[in-house]
Amino acid sequence: MVQSQHMDISPSENHTTSRLSRPIRVTLLAVGVLTITSLHLLRLVEAVRQWQFLTGLPGVSPVYLALTGLIWASAGLLLFWGLWRGHARAARFAPGYLLAFAMYYWLDRIFIANRAVSLVNWPVTAALTIVGLAYMFWVLRVRASRNYFKG
Repeated sequence: MVQSQHMDISPSENHTTSRLSRPIRVTLLAVGVLTITSLHLLRLVEAVRQWQFLTGLPGVSPVYLALTGLIWASAGLLLFWGLWRGHARAARFAPGYLLAFAMYYWLDRIFIANRAVSLVNWPVTAALTIVGLAYMFWVLRVRASRNYFKG
């Protein structure tokens, strides 16, 4: 009678490396990036869908709306995926992406958007920008996050 042999493989003998679980802080950061990405993907889609209507309006060109939607949606999707998967490059890319996005957001809000409407709640928006950036820098500096991105 042939007996099958069952070998127990200890974790140290296992050749597949197990990933650290994603810290909740990193998950929340990734979801924030996904939110920005989704809004800009919607901006792109709606600019294309409403092209004729937007062309007839004074002010911002639909080319600007579509192009900025494409740029921020593309970059955000890459960053989201990297944060979600724990790629070290994503942790290095995130500060530049979010600082550039904050600068773009405020320049767009001050110089492009309807000033009477966009500056009404500027203190709240400024506070949210500062809190969001501070959260991102904090998340990327926490030891558990750094370990997650080292993999």
